[in-house]
Amino acid sequence: MNEHVFDYPSYAWGAVYKSNLFDCVRFPDSYWYEDMMVRFLLYRQANSFVNIDEVLYYRVSHDGQITKKEMTSKDYKVLDHLYLVEQLVSDNNKLGLDNDIYLYMNVLLECSSIMVQRIGKLDGKIKKQVFIRARKLVSGLYKDEYEQYLKGEWKLKSDVILKGRYDLWKMEKWL
Repeated sequence: MNEHVFDYPSYAWGAVYKSNLFDCVRFPDSYWYEDMMVRFLLYRQANSFVNIDEVLYYRVSHDGQITKKEMTSKDYKVLDHLYLVEQLVSDNNKLGLDNDIYLYMNVLLECSSIMVQRIGKLDGKIKKQVFIRARKLVSGLYKDEYEQYLKGEWKLKSDVILKGRYDLWKMEKWL
């Protein structure tokens, strides 16, 4: 696994997986954004993965799907994202996978601009609480040796959260 895993979409439907990767990983029922968690755990368990740039099928979008709804929803269901990022860390540990730079980067990505966009329509007090929990989660995974890997956008994401810069974090387009 390397940082290029973040170059691929987080949608689980966009890949073909060996069935044994699902022996210990399941899609949680009744949650939005569960693809993010499942895809990352599957990648971490795999010995290797290959990306094919060729389009092999077409997906039809419609207005009612979650990917259209999530960025504008005032529904508290958008808070599923925070819960699932926390669950990702827990499941990563239960599976005996490393708490390494790639877990840190994935949690950092999910707790920064993606989360801010998803909860953007919620009340400011709720956003602040989400930030506090996201900061606690990111801080708990951070190791000083990660600094050498965090450049540009990754460094900014890390600094904003670790330094408690809620004023920057809450702005939807800070990157």
